Amino acid sequence: MSYEKFIRTGRDKLYAKAINDSLVERLSPKYGHSDVVQATIMEAHVSLNSFRGETEPEFHAWLFGIYKHVKKMLVRGLSTQKRDYRRETDAHAEDGMAEIRSARRSPLSSIVHRENRDLIAEAFEKLTPDQAEVMRLRFVEGRTLQEIANLMGKSQKAVSGLIHRATKALCRELSK
Repeated sequence: MSYEKFIRTGRDKLYAKAINDSLVERLSPKYGHSDVVQATIMEAHVSLNSFRGETEPEFHAWLFGIYKHVKKMLVRGLSTQKRDYRRETDAHAEDGMAEIRSARRSPLSSIVHRENRDLIAEAFEKLTPDQAEVMRLRFVEGRTLQEIANLMGKSQKAVSGLIHRATKALCRELSK
């Protein structure tokens, strides 16, 4: 089988079909006829090992099947909405999600969770005010070291040292 010959004749047939295809017309502002044909040829090249036929008509039938698939995928891509950050929710927000998360916990795991939270809160109370602030900014608010340094009026190295000392202090307290 001469793959190059099959592709050449198949490409011409695909292009003729794409020009007369009303579904491809719907893609027009974003994708042209040649884009659909090119995507089909690329997909055929990638999937060539799955072609089981031997004749040119079999190859063209296989190629047109790929064309239909590519066309559907492109149309489907046009109908999907762009990502809207306003619809997203914070996974850590306490806006009712806590109830859902706690509903999945067993009574025992809820008690353990509360006890761990209380132990961590007690350990935090023993940190210096700067250490507590740097830990809150870094791990609760998710700020970068540079942002924390700017907010606290310290160097990035000083903030890094504060985090290190606060982490050691928390580990010491929690291991008691």
